Amino acid sequence: MWRRNSVVAPVRMKYTTAMAKYTSSDRYDTLMIFCPSCIRSWMVSSETSADAAETALSMFQQALTLKPRESEATTLRDQTQIFITGNSAFQKGEWRSAIALLRPVYDQAPGFLNGMVATRLYDAYLESGSAYQRERNYVDAFKDYTAASELQVPDASRAQERVRMVGLLLTPTPT
Repeated sequence: MWRRNSVVAPVRMKYTTAMAKYTSSDRYDTLMIFCPSCIRSWMVSSETSADAAETALSMFQQALTLKPRESEATTLRDQTQIFITGNSAFQKGEWRSAIALLRPVYDQAPGFLNGMVATRLYDAYLESGSAYQRERNYVDAFKDYTAASELQVPDASRAQERVRMVGLLLTPTPT
């Protein structure tokens, strides 16, 4: 018994000393890496931005290096990566690409990134619809505006108004 305590005590002391050297943020980051649900909670509670998505992606990648088969971390990492790529397309004005990337993420998790995916997708549909409308392609503009109006966003009134206006352009008039 004495021999066991003489071995365990120094190891315990080294562990306690090492833990004391961590700052509170280091401990928090370590917890986050081991807990994908914690990263998801952080993503919801933090001010959502593209930078927060980059930080979350890094955390998911670290978590997956430690636990490669963690399915929740894999799914969230993939959704975050697709959001970042879709957001980049959005920033470049590539509306159709942004829609193609963001729509599947929205379909899987409408509130992902504190609703930022829904907001980006909504704006991409409006911009795409406007581009179609400038080309006098009212059918595709109507489809994009309708898709935007059906998203779960705080205010879909712009899309609803555009659906109404383009709908009038599509309505045949008697001659």
